[in-house]
Amino acid sequence: DTPAALADMIRPYTYVLEDGAVKLPPVQRVPIDLELPPALRADYDRLRAQSQLSDLEIVAGSAGVLFGKLRQVATGIAYRTRDDARFRLDPFRLEALVNLVDELQGRPLIVAYELGEELAMLREQWPRAEWIGGGSRDDDATIARWARRQAYPLLFLHPASAGHGLNGLE
Repeated sequence: DTPAALADMIRPYTYVLEDGAVKLPPVQRVPIDLELPPALRADYDRLRAQSQLSDLEIVAGSAGVLFGKLRQVATGIAYRTRDDARFRLDPFRLEALVNLVDELQGRPLIVAYELGEELAMLREQWPRAEWIGGGSRDDDATIARWARRQAYPLLFLHPASAGHGLNGLE
């Protein structure tokens, strides 16, 4: 029961792209370390210690909810517990992205987002950019336009909307 044996068993039912069959451009992953601004860090620490930010009505009733709320605060956005009202706490990540886009000088960039409010902020900043997920339409055509560089060089993408890849749609 080696990986090769398993591959042989499923080969009739799958499409496998052999290594080197397609020449793809190199993927560039550039880690960008950001520190939370002091006020946001204080909110994060307070939420972590107390499981609530009472002034914003953000309450974490369990460890799982706390984890999600801490992730929200770390993005600079938080959703109120009782009605999902959104609060933009700090645009520090958007500011870092603006700098990165400026540095790229029009070279293509895929930006992954997690929260709907993140997509709203991105679309406010770059209204001509296309997006996938979050109510997008005709994703296949969007991907094809972007891949042919017939679209704005930014593409906003929710990871759940790209679980099966982005290429080979034409």
